[in-house]
Amino acid sequence: MNVLHGYLRSLRAMAQVGHPIISESVILPLTRDLYLDSLADLEVYLFGVRCPLAVAQERERARRDRQQGVPIELDVPEFDLAHSHGPYDAEVDTSMMSVAQCVSTLTSALERPPSAFLRLRAERVASDDARPCLFCEVVAGTRAAHVVLETPATTAFMDQLRQPPDPAHVLVIPKAHVENIYAVGPALGAELFEAHALVARAVKRAFAPDGITTWSSNERGANQEIPHFHLHVYPRRVGIPYPPLLAKPETPVADDALRLSAERLRRAIDELRD
Repeated sequence: MNVLHGYLRSLRAMAQVGHPIISESVILPLTRDLYLDSLADLEVYLFGVRCPLAVAQERERARRDRQQGVPIELDVPEFDLAHSHGPYDAEVDTSMMSVAQCVSTLTSALERPPSAFLRLRAERVASDDARPCLFCEVVAGTRAAHVVLETPATTAFMDQLRQPPDPAHVLVIPKAHVENIYAVGPALGAELFEAHALVARAVKRAFAPDGITTWSSNERGANQEIPHFHLHVYPRRVGIPYPPLLAKPETPVADDALRLSAERLRRAIDELRD
């Protein structure tokens, strides 16, 4: 995934200085969002180049430029998955069309505005709008979470997906659905920061880390992963690198580890409040 991040950054950099780019890429459901975010605000055409697997196998067997041709003998489910995102701006099938026909089809499409990538963006926005807010479910008690602190307007709970060796990464959120920092008013901001600071002191007391990193990410451009404002409290150890971006599919942290850490943090908060 990190290699793909670097590859897409390179494509974007070249496009931003005026270079037309042709990239051979496969957009799978796992990597769709990365493409949409990395290539945002660029004019992007999606072209589908198909070749049935049986034809590709026969072509490989007939090759003489490497090891007498290397046959593709596996049943590859990704063949259909690679085309699962829907219509392209143009599509060709190299088993039925000549090179000249393929080129003509693709160049004709370039005379029209691109639509396929824009459709993918619109579908994602619609999907995000329809999806229940995970953090609102935590506040409502319909989603399990290890809560360490509640105040009238805030809740703090263990992050289920990204924990350091000291499993004490806590998220502090407003109970009301506030999408990002731009909608945080003075009263809510004061209560959020007070809760945030109390959790940080509790992490320091319970786990004695070398330091604590706190942050919030706002909007997709800053890699905000959940559209409900949240502040992170993350314990650090010298020599242990900062956590990378989440890579889907996500693996939840073991529940027992979160439960034990939450108990330690609740005890520390009680001691600090005494």
